[in-house]
Amino acid sequence: MKLIPCQIKVTSVTRYDIWKPKSPGNVSTISVNSQESLVNRIRLQLATFRSFGRQATDINIFTWWREHGQQFPDLANLARMVPSIPASSVSSERLFSKAGLIFGNALRNRLSGEMVEKILVVKANMDKLLLGPPTKIDSDETDDFDDDLDDI
Repeated sequence: MKLIPCQIKVTSVTRYDIWKPKSPGNVSTISVNSQESLVNRIRLQLATFRSFGRQATDINIFTWWREHGQQFPDLANLARMVPSIPASSVSSERLFSKAGLIFGNALRNRLSGEMVEKILVVKANMDKLLLGPPTKIDSDETDDFDDDLDDI
């Protein structure tokens, strides 16, 4: 068997590196000039905002920001985020209550912060665990139990 040499011409091989950044340079870098510009814009917007004075407590803040958002674009973006953060919730109140019970216990008040955190995670999630199948007492079983008690 005789092998025939052949020639294969490879023009170029493109290898794609998945770890290579898609754009040149560091994207997250903000120039000092743009940071100073942002700070100056926010200072100017805050000064203008303060000149409006206090608003009535019964106004709708969403309507107010919709009407005045053009004057304060950076502050308006911040104002959209702040109302979405709940000031208090039932779950956080429960967690603080459980933490108070742990630290108030004379036997547990010397636990490390890490251990208290672990205990709180377990206590906070205990109600979400299904530790066993729900039990339903059968009426026949209670009758048998009553009969056994009568025999005693």
